Amino acid sequence: MKEAEQHHYGVNVIISSDKKVLSSHLLGNMVDGFIGFEDLIDDEALGTIQSEGIKAVFMDREIEDQSISSVVFSSRKAGKLATQYLIEKGHQKIGFLPGHPGVYDSDERYLGFEETMKEAGLTINEQWIIPGLFEEKASFNNMTQYLNMQEKNSWPTAWIAGNDLSAIGVIKAIEGLAMSVPEDFSVVGFDDIELLRYFKPKISTIRNPIREQGRQAVIELLHLIDNQKTGENKSLDCQLIAGETAKELRNKHES
Repeated sequence: MKEAEQHHYGVNVIISSDKKVLSSHLLGNMVDGFIGFEDLIDDEALGTIQSEGIKAVFMDREIEDQSISSVVFSSRKAGKLATQYLIEKGHQKIGFLPGHPGVYDSDERYLGFEETMKEAGLTINEQWIIPGLFEEKASFNNMTQYLNMQEKNSWPTAWIAGNDLSAIGVIKAIEGLAMSVPEDFSVVGFDDIELLRYFKPKISTIRNPIREQGRQAVIELLHLIDNQKTGENKSLDCQLIAGETAKELRNKHES
């Protein structure tokens, strides 16, 4: 918002599950342009945006057009980084808690995990793919259910959660069953959200430049509005932040 205000633009925040509300704002000449990260902008709405030449920047999908740009995280690389980090610590049995299906960051992070596991010659066990939905509660409930139902000798040694909230839910589920992280399981998340500063143990995570994404999206949109450029796709890099939740396995028997 500060970036927009510095260029003398006002910012309207629209939160709605109603496509008609969004369409009335976007297609009714009520805005000069918009930044979107909402899956309600489906293919039909996207086609209209493109045909009408509406200036837009998306933060949840890779797309570029004459009047459309995207500023996204390098989420596939992030998935690879998280997986490689655990493999280098000796883990071979790694589970994953994806977010919502069809969501860019969730899908890309899983693809990075999948590709890295295959490159390392490691098997992905479908029983270790548990819905996390990017939520602490869903991750807690689904992880608790899994650990209660499956035999201990069938468990993985590490979990990659779809984001940091999911990682928190996983850790709370493990601790709720009288186990601990990283002694019983290693856990890695994504995003490096502010909440992690107050959570123990310190979660190993992949940092995404969230503030920078917002700033870049505003700058990109202003350039489109002022006809200074055509649309393009920008991918922001990520960084591994090693915390206290990933254990190095001492021998292959543990892995």
